[in-house]
Amino acid sequence: MKRVGFFSDLPHGSADGPSLSELIGRLDEDTADRIAEYLYAGTVILPTLGTRCFDVLSDGKEDIGPLEILSDGEWAWPSDLPYFVAKYHVGLPEAFVEHAGDHGWKPPKLSDEKLA
Repeated sequence: MKRVGFFSDLPHGSADGPSLSELIGRLDEDTADRIAEYLYAGTVILPTLGTRCFDVLSDGKEDIGPLEILSDGEWAWPSDLPYFVAKYHVGLPEAFVEHAGDHGWKPPKLSDEKLA
């Protein structure tokens, strides 16, 4: 499964991932809104207990919500990714943007078989 949004500067990120802070403002507002909606609508494939996500880009470190991993069956992302895309227009790989657009900005719902 391909991964997106596991930024190196997040506690749950990947050390070899891109830097969240370096990708701020890379999307126009319309595209950011469409991608954020797509990401929010993904299927939870891995919930966590007690792990929270915070806005590491703000001074107040706002609580975003619980950490979960979501997917559309081909890509996987952390639950805070749509927040960063919507609020900061964080850029994502072109392959993912094209993939989301090809699905009409609505991720497919995963069947129980696919989830297993």
